[in-house]
Amino acid sequence: MTPRAPQADDAPGSPAPGDVIRRNARAALAAMGTTVLVQMGVYAAARGALAEPAASAMTLMASAAWVLVAAPVFAAGGRSVLDGIVRGGCVADGGLAVLIAVAGGPALAPAGVVKIYLIWLAVALAASAAVQQARIARARHVVAAAVAAVLLVLAAGPFWAGGGVLAADVPWRGRLASASAGAGAVYATVACMENVGFVWTECPILYRHTVLARDVQFTPPPWYATAAPLAAVAALLAARAALARRRRSRSAG
Repeated sequence: MTPRAPQADDAPGSPAPGDVIRRNARAALAAMGTTVLVQMGVYAAARGALAEPAASAMTLMASAAWVLVAAPVFAAGGRSVLDGIVRGGCVADGGLAVLIAVAGGPALAPAGVVKIYLIWLAVALAASAAVQQARIARARHVVAAAVAAVLLVLAAGPFWAGGGVLAADVPWRGRLASASAGAGAVYATVACMENVGFVWTECPILYRHTVLARDVQFTPPPWYATAAPLAAVAALLAARAALARRRRSRSAG
């Protein structure tokens, strides 16, 4: 028997809203439910091991890292860009549970909840749209792994960029330190906390293992410096996919 060649999953034409909901309902609920379980488990573990606000800081960092990994993975199961965005976006929606829990203490204000949610949503949408540029299911899962790896590398910027920051001229060190923190969603998330100065100078994983606030004084970039570029990437990739789908529909017609 001759093996069947991989086929593109997205047939020409625009799916009806009802079809999108029915097709993605289970996967979307799984994305939200898994996110709630993982992030609330981290929240419980952090509160049992650390005092505030370190517990909230570690919870938010780990939760942001989960969004970076889970959003592209769940999006890969969709058959179209809209499917991927629905599934990946539900990872960010599931994150509201842990944000509300953390906001019950002094470490995170309601405005911080909104800012972090918008950062996570921008990450999820950009990652989902990137994954869905591949039309074949097998390729989407490979792309999902690559996207998650890139996002994690960017999030780890304060760890691997320290040498470059210290090697730069003094006037540029603070700017490069801010850029390394804002390029990844993990540290952009932490910057939305109320007592961010404590986080950067007292939280061991940040103060002991990065140059930020220890060897180089810097100002964490505003939340929209991370969210806006990611939202723009998501919009551009979604538009590209929509145009490609329209061209295929016309050629098929």
